[in-house]
Amino acid sequence: DENPEELRARFAEWGYLYFKHYVSRAQCNALLQDFVGVLGPHVGFDEALGVPVLTGEPFAETEPTWDAVYPKMQALESFHAFFHDPHMLDLMRTVQGTEVFVYPMKMARISTPGKLGYETPPHQDARSHFAGATMAGIWVALQDIPAELGRLQMLPKSHTLGVRQVVPALGVGNVQCEILPEENTWHVSDVEQGDVIIFNSCTVHSAQPNKTDKVVRMSVDTRFCDVGA
Repeated sequence: DENPEELRARFAEWGYLYFKHYVSRAQCNALLQDFVGVLGPHVGFDEALGVPVLTGEPFAETEPTWDAVYPKMQALESFHAFFHDPHMLDLMRTVQGTEVFVYPMKMARISTPGKLGYETPPHQDARSHFAGATMAGIWVALQDIPAELGRLQMLPKSHTLGVRQVVPALGVGNVQCEILPEENTWHVSDVEQGDVIIFNSCTVHSAQPNKTDKVVRMSVDTRFCDVGA
């Protein structure tokens, strides 16, 4: 409900925006169930807890189990349609201030217990996506994500320094970008199902580890920019 110009000014200053409960629980639960439906026997749904749980061996991106299940997730029309919902597009237009182009590549994130050290390291999407200046990421929590489940964290105002050098690292993307000594305060909090975070392509961000015994963390994200960029 805030003034669009104020939101865009805040986005330019901090490099990210955080919107509470922007996506309905019904939409999140529907996509979550679609994902679980193609993730068996590795991931199931605990009806009592109301969360996805690990029912096989732990796995991380690029490992054999991931390579087997991820194409099935990418084949779901509901996954791709999720980010083209009019309500979602309205948010992107508000942040961009113009009509938007949603990237065809949609990404699902699965963080299982038992894979400490393989969480997404600090990085910038501008490098991995060869992004133009107006590209931004949009991330949605498909379930409540407390600290022990591994939250998304942002390095505030890090976008102002442009694209950084990288070094090899474990985890998604296999690289970590440079973090300056004075950059020692991350912005992070517990998030709830349907919360949305939008971030500049140069904003440094990373994922915390999943330290639970069996709960699987699931989120989705994609990229968007102004039409023509």
